Amino acid sequence: MSKSTDLLAPRLSPFPQVEQVINRDSFITGSIRLLLLGLLFIGLGGWLFFGELTFYATSLETAVTPKNYILATFDETQLDTVRVEQVAIVEMINETGELVTAPAMVLKIDHDISAETGELTLLVTDKAAYLDLFDEKTAVVQQVHVQGEATSPIQFILTAAGLTKT
Repeated sequence: MSKSTDLLAPRLSPFPQVEQVINRDSFITGSIRLLLLGLLFIGLGGWLFFGELTFYATSLETAVTPKNYILATFDETQLDTVRVEQVAIVEMINETGELVTAPAMVLKIDHDISAETGELTLLVTDKAAYLDLFDEKTAVVQQVHVQGEATSPIQFILTAAGLTKT
């Protein structure tokens, strides 16, 4: 046989199963996988730059005043982003022992309690919760949560890495 006819003759592959798998694998399947991976990365990138992480300040102590307000003591550093008329979440235990939440509004911020703590005066804005707390006295305040700071995930990562000024 001449060399030219050897090139045209079918060759026996030493790995026929591998060739079958390669032949079965189509361009479309790989393209779909690549497209889905690309969309995942685009979505993650969008979330990193345009998403929002919200941090809440949680009270150290709470008390109810005779004038039907709630006093909540916070760490002084947590009060830097809290503003008057901001919405807070009050956690209470009702008469059945359930933990319930109610909205409240920040009326006053007192930074001069001590060097480490400050105090918020809050008014419960939900009528049923207000009645449970002050008229029927069947609920007990446990904690108060106030939205502190909201930032994008990328800003949080850069700040945590020390790459931005705080």
